[in-house]
Amino acid sequence: SDTQLTDLAIQWLGDHPFSFAFVYLGYTDIAGHDHGWMSVPYIEAISNADHCVAQLLDILHEDSLLIVTADHGGHNRTHGTECNEDMLIPMILLTIDFCVDWIRSQGISRPVGQFRNSSSHANAPGKVQFP
Repeated sequence: SDTQLTDLAIQWLGDHPFSFAFVYLGYTDIAGHDHGWMSVPYIEAISNADHCVAQLLDILHEDSLLIVTADHGGHNRTHGTECNEDMLIPMILLTIDFCVDWIRSQGISRPVGQFRNSSSHANAPGKVQFP
């Protein structure tokens, strides 16, 4: 589970000096494919992933950069078309020393930005969109 993986990552990161780490929380992807994007199980998976990311924030160094993203968008139980739900993926970039207090007090209430993921569709140009 993502929770077990997060616990292992926290233990490993605490025991080893690192300059780069990649932690893949995969259950949101599984829930999207199995139950549909924006379904109740998918939203619950996002909530759990959010909790896991909060735990990781607690152990990161103050000068860390945290990147939270998805590997693709989706709609219903699929992805790979040119509709916006498939082409736009969430991406959050945070410097820990600047944002930790704000995240804890406010949470993330809106998308920071969205990236048109050209790897999901070979002919689609990449572009960044900000709300």
